Amino acid sequence: LLRAGLGSLDFLEQLPPESASAVSDLGVYPKPELPDLLALADVFVQPGRIDPFEDLRLPGKVPEFLAMGRPVLMPDVNISHLFKDGVDAVILPTGCAEEIASKCIDLFSEPQQADRIGRAGRLLAEKYFDVRSQACRLENVYKTTCHHFNPAIASKVWQVKDEYMPITSLLARRLRLLAELRSAKLGFKTGEILKEHARYIDLMQQRVKGLEVAVTERDGQIGDLNQAVAERDGQIGDLNQAVAERDGQIGDLNQAVTERDGQIGNLNQALAERYEVIRQVLCSNSWRITRPLRTVKSFFTTKSDVDNQK
Repeated sequence: LLRAGLGSLDFLEQLPPESASAVSDLGVYPKPELPDLLALADVFVQPGRIDPFEDLRLPGKVPEFLAMGRPVLMPDVNISHLFKDGVDAVILPTGCAEEIASKCIDLFSEPQQADRIGRAGRLLAEKYFDVRSQACRLENVYKTTCHHFNPAIASKVWQVKDEYMPITSLLARRLRLLAELRSAKLGFKTGEILKEHARYIDLMQQRVKGLEVAVTERDGQIGDLNQAVAERDGQIGDLNQAVAERDGQIGDLNQAVTERDGQIGNLNQALAERYEVIRQVLCSNSWRITRPLRTVKSFFTTKSDVDNQK
């Protein structure tokens, strides 16, 4: 994968080493040397999802890709309605990475078909993007516009109150303007007017289709996010329950420790009372008076034990 241009690829660190090593980021490449760089490619990829932004822009590199005679992968927006999928370009219905990889693998496995698509795309590039022919067409547009300029009709074109109008309103407005062009006897034939209107309807349908796909994808993403949030909430609920159970166990342990501390306190109190009784006995007169008797008793008891052992 060769890539040139401003910015940097911040996803390379996330790729496995064997995949990252197959990507070359050339940075800003000198414009005169770009054709030699493009000639190295087997396939050109114009990534992008189907959304209003992609629908209203024409990346400047697409004509250059087509001019190289290599198959071009592009999203189903903007100029894609000029191409036939699998004939002069490869149209990407979703534009996701998995789809791009699958389409590239198909082209690599069928080099003859890839060559046919590339040559057909080159012919379309010559038809629509040749500098000289486009300059002549643009010049004719300005000449025709200046020749048929009608201030009354022009004022209606710019009298749009709302910044955004529904597509049905735009179509109806355009049809009225075309009818006024016809009634103004400016040389437009009815068939040409209807054909132009039909082309405009097709373009609007393409835009609606792109918006619907974008909305569907966005809804899917929102659904995935909601599901992820629900799963995360479930995990948080499980954690809260586990914490509550652990808190209950800790409370039980604290209660057991408190009870054990109470038992130890009672034992200490009993021992203190027993020690006090013993101290009082040892300090009494009777204990001191009977000490000789206890000594004699202990002597004879010890002697008797020794005799028994013999």
